Amino acid sequence: MIESINRTKSKVGRHDPHRVYQKARLWPCAVRSASLAVCTALLLLLSGPAFARADSHADAVTGPANSQHDSLPTQNKIENNRGTEDRTTPSKLERYNYGLLWKIEHPTDDVAPAYLFGTIHVSDRRVLDLPREVDSAFRSARSYSMEVKADTATMLQMSARFFYAPGSDKNLRNVCGTDTYELVRTAMRGRGLPDVMVLRLKPWAAMLLMSQQPVMDLEEANRLNLDSWLYNRALREGKSVHALETIDEHLSGFENLTDEEQVLLLRKSMRYGSDDRDAREALIQMYLQREIGVLIQSDDESGEHSERFELNMAADDSTVDYDKGVPPEQLRREEQAEKKLHLTLVVERNAIMVRAMQNRLAEGGAFVAVGAAHLPGEAGMLHLLEQQGYRLTRVY
Repeated sequence: MIESINRTKSKVGRHDPHRVYQKARLWPCAVRSASLAVCTALLLLLSGPAFARADSHADAVTGPANSQHDSLPTQNKIENNRGTEDRTTPSKLERYNYGLLWKIEHPTDDVAPAYLFGTIHVSDRRVLDLPREVDSAFRSARSYSMEVKADTATMLQMSARFFYAPGSDKNLRNVCGTDTYELVRTAMRGRGLPDVMVLRLKPWAAMLLMSQQPVMDLEEANRLNLDSWLYNRALREGKSVHALETIDEHLSGFENLTDEEQVLLLRKSMRYGSDDRDAREALIQMYLQREIGVLIQSDDESGEHSERFELNMAADDSTVDYDKGVPPEQLRREEQAEKKLHLTLVVERNAIMVRAMQNRLAEGGAFVAVGAAHLPGEAGMLHLLEQQGYRLTRVY
């Protein structure tokens, strides 16, 4: 197990990050981790500076340059050599629960292998410092594909979809009620979003903004997240850049929710509060350990694809019960809305992105980066590629 970075007053420094993950409420964090552009557009709204440079050149990129790779202190280098050699051979699906970089080869096609890389949509320096294996695969690639392009124009289009259109008879207050609206409006003042914009927010966008912890670290606020940093590097290195989804496909999980479902999930996010720093750190720790299987769990005995984000809360008296006092019928409807969101946000998008990868795989030399939550599971991209006859090898 990778040891935690020394954080004087942090729970993560005192406990196994898996335990913190179990006890912390990562529902909002897990939902956002499945959507690169939504994460990026959120920060464009809340802290914008880094994203004005998302399609700029090398001298404007904030993040470690390749020449600095070995000099930066990183968590993922502490025990990189533990890797797959020390692990018991897992079952077919379980083997996809561990590992961030996978080589994709087709046994009948004589083309250069491609690589699929699972990312985490944060700008933490430990994440931006690419492991040697990932850096080498990226450097050798001829093309770079991501969920949606991280250029400023796309992100502005994305953030515009957070709002009801001007002249619409809908607004956040009349859809979710005055009491909920006032709570959101007060919270958004602390995040720098003016009242006139809050009023026009769609409930699903308010849900995400409410669960977004304000960026307190100015240096981190001015760094690109991992996907955007790779996008910028691909442009500098002259690689062709491709999107795996349209904006409509990328946002379909949120926009297919009914008003009632959006309001239910907004109120749940308010009940749970914004991401706690310990929870965020625990998620990063598990990413650095390459433990991506924790993001999904199949609980459908029928064998149908029903993976969903699972909090895996420990049966522990110290765990806060955020649902205490909530009527069972409301909890049931919230769970139904979450399952619907996950089906579109993750399962259906996995299939869309695998289809979109085909041209790049046929060309060879592709490097594909998507949120790590899209990789594992029966409906995950790795299993879908295996079903199509591709040979998958964990590289890192």
